[in-house]
Amino acid sequence: MASAQAAGPLWIIQPATGNNPTQTVAENGTATMQYLVHNQSGKPKKLVIQPMAGISQTAPCQLAPKGQAGSTCTLNLAINGQALPRNGVHSGPVVCQANSDGSPNPNQCYQPSPANSLNITRGLAAGATINSLNF
Repeated sequence: MASAQAAGPLWIIQPATGNNPTQTVAENGTATMQYLVHNQSGKPKKLVIQPMAGISQTAPCQLAPKGQAGSTCTLNLAINGQALPRNGVHSGPVVCQANSDGSPNPNQCYQPSPANSLNITRGLAAGATINSLNF
């Protein structure tokens, strides 16, 4: 009987030094998050994130083949508290090879380990106060 094994990921995604994927962002605030993406393939890659409410990629992430200069890129994410879902974002980012039109190819995507995935909570607006409590 033959068995099949999945190959390892073509790229590895880890938080950049000093970046914490667990954050609370005020609904009227913004934040940033950076991941380092390491190419594990012998081919160059252009990577984009799958669309996520309240989170956008702010710069291209292009990787040279593994072992060459430029085989790591910084994935820069902007977090917009107003556009986040009420319950926040608790996974991803899902990083995919870009199609020729720049859209993500859903057949070649990876994301960080659960411990390194986004865990963004939408907080109260900065400066907001509670005037009264009704019980």
